[in-house]
Amino acid sequence: MSVINVGVLTALGQPEYATPVQELLTNFALTERLDDPPLRHYLVSRTNGLSFLFEDGLLLDIQVFVQHTKLFAACPFELPFGLRQEMNQIQVHQLLGEPISCDAFDSRYVLSGHDARLLIGHETNGGIRYLSFEGIQTAAL
Repeated sequence: MSVINVGVLTALGQPEYATPVQELLTNFALTERLDDPPLRHYLVSRTNGLSFLFEDGLLLDIQVFVQHTKLFAACPFELPFGLRQEMNQIQVHQLLGEPISCDAFDSRYVLSGHDARLLIGHETNGGIRYLSFEGIQTAAL
């Protein structure tokens, strides 16, 4: 798989054993498990810059590390919605429209057609640092 597309959003809120979730785990090589007791764990791919957060067995959040960190390489896949790693906050807002909230560090969107929220973390010198997708139904739990 060479793109993080909006199809990944359909997995949000689904159980870890569900076929769409299992396909994403396989396609993106999320094989390392990090436990966060009592109810949370992460399945990650450090080389692909991806982390899936599960709570009580449900996929709660998908994090995409657009820039490398100490623990994760930069995600090598094409980003959704036409986003690009080098985009600054103004360019992101021009592309996606006005966020529901923003500050110097991040922009927050509701993806109403996808029942998800999107948090875009920005680098202080420009560029996108990370993306975080959260299901709206799972956020209400």
